[in-house]
Amino acid sequence: MFPKDLEGVDYTAGANSTVVSVNADPQPITEFSISSTSIASGGPLTLSWTGQYITGANIKFTCVNNTRVYEEGSSIPLKCETPIATDGDLPQSGSKSFTIVNDSLNDSAKLIFIIMPAMRAGLYDGLHGLNKQIIVAPKTATQTASVNYFIASQSLPQFGIPLSLVWSINNAIGANLQFSCNQSLSIYSEDGTLLPCNTPAFTTPQSASSSVSIVVNSKTMAQSLIKVWLFPQQADGMYTSINASSIPLLFTSTTTTSELQTPTTLITPYTGTQSVTTPTTKSAVMTRFTSPLTRGSRGAQVTALQTLLAKDPTIYPGGLVTGYFGAATETAVKRFQLKYKITTAASTAYGFVGPLTRSILNTLAGL
Repeated sequence: MFPKDLEGVDYTAGANSTVVSVNADPQPITEFSISSTSIASGGPLTLSWTGQYITGANIKFTCVNNTRVYEEGSSIPLKCETPIATDGDLPQSGSKSFTIVNDSLNDSAKLIFIIMPAMRAGLYDGLHGLNKQIIVAPKTATQTASVNYFIASQSLPQFGIPLSLVWSINNAIGANLQFSCNQSLSIYSEDGTLLPCNTPAFTTPQSASSSVSIVVNSKTMAQSLIKVWLFPQQADGMYTSINASSIPLLFTSTTTTSELQTPTTLITPYTGTQSVTTPTTKSAVMTRFTSPLTRGSRGAQVTALQTLLAKDPTIYPGGLVTGYFGAATETAVKRFQLKYKITTAASTAYGFVGPLTRSILNTLAGL
């Protein structure tokens, strides 16, 4: 400090000085938060921060094996231990979103994100930053779809007569059918839509466990063979031929009485091995299952149910046909539902003959 004399001139001999120290702000980043401390592989993460008395900030994250970090909307992974903003600082206060992928199938990944205040353009203060840890779960292994069963309601289908196709698939979000081509045949859905061949039959995917009814017409009425494939639909919406299942269908114009009494092949649930042939006749079960059945039910439909269940001694070893739905019949229904993966023991439908159970019973009975 310089005093001035009476003429307004600095009086250097009377000058004095002092020293003022300005320390760094101990907390230039006042707040730093993350949207979640634990996410699934491929999940989103948002970082938010608030700063004071700084011109900008930047973010970096630690290196972890088998882990990739992407800025939201980008397909280029970011470099670890490197400030992510390379063409200028991030704002003093703001937020940034990322997608984090952990490619490990076994181990979780622990990353640390650090927000650093800018000292000047391109230079950051790592000592006065804040950090947060995020845990990324292992990548979920893709489960292969598997067909539990794919069956046709008739082993000797006829032209012009509705035919039901019933299926159930595990680890799939949907399904579709595909028919082989035969120039003399036309295939229609139950609503009268002409279905294409050698391409997925339905524009809208069917459920992973469902059924459809088709009608096949012929120009010549000559016996004709077509093949129908069941393709599972994966999580990405694509149909896969891996573990697809198929049924050969031999269509005829008429079926004689002698043919109905001849043992035929019942198409059994797909297991990945050769199907087992089981003798059956059209007259084996004459009652179509149309009503819900449960313990205490009586009548012709219970008799038909017991008759059909008794064909498989692993399901209904007693084989009693009484027309009364008792404990033994209920146990047999439960075994049937588990075998065809209709329901589980934890379900309230376990042991109850509902719509899906009736549909499969009718299909197996050829009704």
